[in-house]
Amino acid sequence: MALADRIAVIANGKFIQTATPEDIYLNPVTLGVARLFGDPSINTADTKVEVAGKAVNIALGGVKVPVDDAYRQFDRRDVTLGVRPEAVEINVAKSTGLMAKVMAVTPLNERTVLLLHSEGRWEFLASLPSSAINIPESGAEVKATFAAAGTHLFDRTTAERLHG
Repeated sequence: MALADRIAVIANGKFIQTATPEDIYLNPVTLGVARLFGDPSINTADTKVEVAGKAVNIALGGVKVPVDDAYRQFDRRDVTLGVRPEAVEINVAKSTGLMAKVMAVTPLNERTVLLLHSEGRWEFLASLPSSAINIPESGAEVKATFAAAGTHLFDRTTAERLHG
């Protein structure tokens, strides 16, 4: 990926996606493509889209997590949530978000990776710049939110990315 200006992803003898490395990383057409690229790999969880009034949520272990309103059209659809570790935003003081406990902190040069365990029994990774001012320590309770860029919903049957 570091040297190419275009990449072709092939599976079962068919072209799945052809694009720049950045576009493939940011806009994977399938869950399989999303899992191929990224270190650490994309976080995933099977869930369902739930629309209640103006709110569009997914459930992670019984905890409702808001997603972009553009996914409203997929109400009650079984999906796989995909969140890039760098799209996980951590805030100790934030009042909204998914409550999680920091299980491990791993410094990796310019990034620090956190292993998080949510109140909804979901383990996931967050990748923060090592230069971040307040990197929480192991054992800390934090709130996690997901930036729209780097967060995707995939159809659970076809594994294709859903476009809101």
